[in-house]
Amino acid sequence: MGGAQFPMSILNAACHKVTRPMGYDNIRVWRRDFEIACSLWKKHYIDETRKQHRQEDVITMYLEPNRDDRDYLYGRLLALADNFEESVLRKQGVKDRPTNAIKLMSNFTAKPYTTWGTLWKQLTPYLKSANGGSWFRNEVDDVMALFKEGDFEDNKALSPMFLLGYSCQRRASRRKAQEISQKNNSNN
Repeated sequence: MGGAQFPMSILNAACHKVTRPMGYDNIRVWRRDFEIACSLWKKHYIDETRKQHRQEDVITMYLEPNRDDRDYLYGRLLALADNFEESVLRKQGVKDRPTNAIKLMSNFTAKPYTTWGTLWKQLTPYLKSANGGSWFRNEVDDVMALFKEGDFEDNKALSPMFLLGYSCQRRASRRKAQEISQKNNSNN
């Protein structure tokens, strides 16, 4: 792009497309497209903060555990639900099935508060099969504690910032699971 900003029409189209994962035939293709959309929006946010000379709001592609932006936090919650259900399904031998988080992503971006309630109900059987999923509940509690008063209950549509929260949380959760797996393998 030669240092120029991406047109908003491209950015919005990328966000719109990837928040509808059930429109994809292949979940792996969707994940690739999702990461591309995140990169586009990351560049946009970086360009905006540079224009406004605000160093404190610089976006990274690493999980920012203390970032309290509503949309970022909702993205993190969705990623935690996705990772949790995916891990339970993997242990049950189920592969390549979209999780409830993926199925509900379109609704989640439009109405995050009400959709989170629906998603939580759908996770109940997985919580039972994972003996309560204490690690998952703890991580959800940590994210919930970061919401400013009234932000969680705000049901307005999410901005593309939620893409970055989802992506960063998903990568951090995968990295943590790999570290635990490697540690367990080296202890055996």
